[in-house]
Amino acid sequence: MKILIITQKIDKNDPVLGFFHKWVEEFSKKFESVVVLCLEEGQHSLPKNVEIFSLGKEKDKSKIKYIINFYKYIWRSRKEHDAVFVHMNQEYVLLGGLFWKIFGKKIYMWRNHPKGNFLTRVAVYLSNKVFCTSDSAFTAKFPKLL
Repeated sequence: MKILIITQKIDKNDPVLGFFHKWVEEFSKKFESVVVLCLEEGQHSLPKNVEIFSLGKEKDKSKIKYIINFYKYIWRSRKEHDAVFVHMNQEYVLLGGLFWKIFGKKIYMWRNHPKGNFLTRVAVYLSNKVFCTSDSAFTAKFPKLL
């Protein structure tokens, strides 16, 4: 099985999000290939079955450019994965969810924030399963919680 992971940042030295580098390493052990699409790319040393694409925040691209790059990369990688794992940002499920549904991709979203709104509900609806670690997470009340 092949997976597309979408996250904010891949940087093993980042004091807040550096832990996710290890997550990607662990995903690489379970999946044939891993394509990571991140908002910002920093330092990483990942296995050969992991490919990283950045939306360009490290190059100070505009938000419009991020969105253009997002659609460019999900289109290019549509045949390279069977499922999508969105880490923390429901916006990516909202932007790509219908596209992935049309192409038969399973969508999994990790969201642990205690607050949510109508758009969070739409992202949960588009997702096949939702993950969180806190009982107080907004997504904890949905039947799609795994």
